[in-house]
Amino acid sequence: MMQFWKVRNKTILCIFDDAYDIMHPQNISYKFWTHGEVRGKDKDGKDAVALMQPKPLEQFIWGLKIAKGIQVPSVNLAKDWSKYNQTFYVHNFLDLDKYMNIEPLYKHDDLVIGWCGSLSHHSSFTDSGVMIALKNIAKRYPKVKVLISGDKRIYDLLEVENKVFQKFVPAEQWTPLLKTLDIGLAPLSGEYDKRRSWIKTLEYMALKVPWIATNYPTYDELHDYGTMTENGYKNWEDTISNMIENYSQAKEKAETVAYKFALTQGSEENVVKVTLPLYQKLLNSPYP
Repeated sequence: MMQFWKVRNKTILCIFDDAYDIMHPQNISYKFWTHGEVRGKDKDGKDAVALMQPKPLEQFIWGLKIAKGIQVPSVNLAKDWSKYNQTFYVHNFLDLDKYMNIEPLYKHDDLVIGWCGSLSHHSSFTDSGVMIALKNIAKRYPKVKVLISGDKRIYDLLEVENKVFQKFVPAEQWTPLLKTLDIGLAPLSGEYDKRRSWIKTLEYMALKVPWIATNYPTYDELHDYGTMTENGYKNWEDTISNMIENYSQAKEKAETVAYKFALTQGSEENVVKVTLPLYQKLLNSPYP
């Protein structure tokens, strides 16, 4: 497809937001990107595994080299991939209309702490220390409920009695689900997570949800709007406990300075201010 448009003198920009070259083996996509493993059915309808050649990562790199440039939402991603083409660091922005006047998907009396996301965060939980921290928090605060949505593996490993799992929801229920949280978590661990975008915490902020995140470069620009912690179960436990004990202050920050910042990160405004000038620059420049 890239070749089809390139020979017609069209500008091609590659946009991605994951570090496919350093995926953790627990990532659901690891075997695909690293080994080219594709699962399906054979002619008899039985489970079968095929190996792509060249491997997807090799094809990906080749494709990057024939584009005009690379757009990523992470400083570290931009550094990593600059050896293949010119890179541009552009944040992920929000369609703010989808975050306005949202009611929680579930009404509750307990304090709900949790996380909602994809299948690529398994090691973020197992290696950050947050799992043991949540186990200890649940013992200390019996009325605290832990909500996990998306990855059932994380839920199954969580040694907490007062927990609930939510399967993937339709797009229109995504923001109400996040709004159900009283405290949003954003644990990270390893080099792969240092190359994520800031979108998780930005969504919390747009919904006025107080949040706690691993102190990683991923969230370097957001220290004033949430709470950061170093990894390790004791650090996570102390930070979560402190927010529970001082929840009114955390909620006030979420509803004022954090929310105000989130409102400046709308896609409608920033596409005009940031993205379109970049695209115009690429249109006016030759291929490398």
